[in-house]
Amino acid sequence: MRIALVSSDGSGAWFLLRLIEEGNSCDYYLLEKDKTARVLNNMVPSPIFNEPKSWREYDLVLFDGNSDGELADKIRKQTYVIGCSELSCRLEDDRLFGFEAMEQMGIDVPAYEAFDSPEAARAYIAAKPDRYVYKPFQEEGALEVDCSVTYVAHSPSDMERNLDGLFKKSNGAAFVLQKFVEGTELSIEAWFDGTQFHFINATLEEKKFLAGNLGQNVGCAGNLVWPFQNIPLAFTRGLARGREWLRDHDYRGMIDLNSIVTRNHVYGLEWTPRCGYHATASLLNLLNMPLADFLIQFAAAPAGGISAEVRTNFNFGTAIDISVPPFPCSTAKAETGLMIDGIDPDQAWRETYLYDAQMHGEELVTAGVNGDIGAVLARGNTFRGAWENALEMVRKAKAPNLQWRNDLEQSTGKRYKKLKSAGWL
Repeated sequence: MRIALVSSDGSGAWFLLRLIEEGNSCDYYLLEKDKTARVLNNMVPSPIFNEPKSWREYDLVLFDGNSDGELADKIRKQTYVIGCSELSCRLEDDRLFGFEAMEQMGIDVPAYEAFDSPEAARAYIAAKPDRYVYKPFQEEGALEVDCSVTYVAHSPSDMERNLDGLFKKSNGAAFVLQKFVEGTELSIEAWFDGTQFHFINATLEEKKFLAGNLGQNVGCAGNLVWPFQNIPLAFTRGLARGREWLRDHDYRGMIDLNSIVTRNHVYGLEWTPRCGYHATASLLNLLNMPLADFLIQFAAAPAGGISAEVRTNFNFGTAIDISVPPFPCSTAKAETGLMIDGIDPDQAWRETYLYDAQMHGEELVTAGVNGDIGAVLARGNTFRGAWENALEMVRKAKAPNLQWRNDLEQSTGKRYKKLKSAGWL
């Protein structure tokens, strides 16, 4: 196939390693011309910074994130696209719209209220003191917002003290305060063909940088993923309820509902209607079929849906993030050219999701993006086996001041057992 990858920051450049390994002809379009152009330098095709005259020359265009929904829908009129759309961008970035969509689907949502100023939020907290989560959102037509600026307060007064700083950090974006719900965090994903769900899978992701779930939120310090052979209750009570809504909105591709599961409820928290790192890499690493064939069947599905072909050769996938300082500091300059040993560049397409890495001659070195080298990817037919394989791989990796969490089997295992014993899985 002739395939184009479109990215804003190189997060999905790793996919090109596998697509090329499988014999596809690939081009790489990067939306921003900055330091992320060094991601996987000399490993993947050089990035292109201008649109082609026509996208019709490609059999498939893969977006690695919700970078430009308008562009994705423009390309969709010319060829098959997966990974981004105006709808997927709005579901993820406009949290108010995302909550309203959940409610229309019949998915339970923790109580929330929208605000446009800290003062209005303080009055609300004074009237209804509780523990809240701060979530900025991208209003339709408003300036772009960094939706990663979230905060889980430990008390009403804690939220009041932090409102001004959070509002400033998110550039004055509108935000919601959502009631904190105690439970077990679980992401359930499926692949939608415009009519029905396929390849239902789950992710237990650890977001905190330090062992014991301490330190700052880094997105993903490691994860456990697995596809279901049955239809789990967590899916039935959550994402499955969105089938008609997604069908009516002609949605296609991956769709993930990040939720909090309590004894009796699956509460929707947010959408991930795109590739999610490092979970998508862990999941697709389980496939026993060409990646391009897997992707295009959903993008090209006819009206009425398909009988999707999804073959896997392992039951569980795991990822352990590996990094060097200054990560996770986002303001300090990352060093270029640090040696990375213990990772075979020729096998990275299936063994290591790479980000801040590039080839310098015959050596794998850091690219100087942010210090987040990537993640080792392991597989196994049992929970324990997948984690043992991950630990064996990560212990081989060497780089100056290498950082990784050593408690991921224990932390994900505790959550997995709790959800399993409660009947959600």
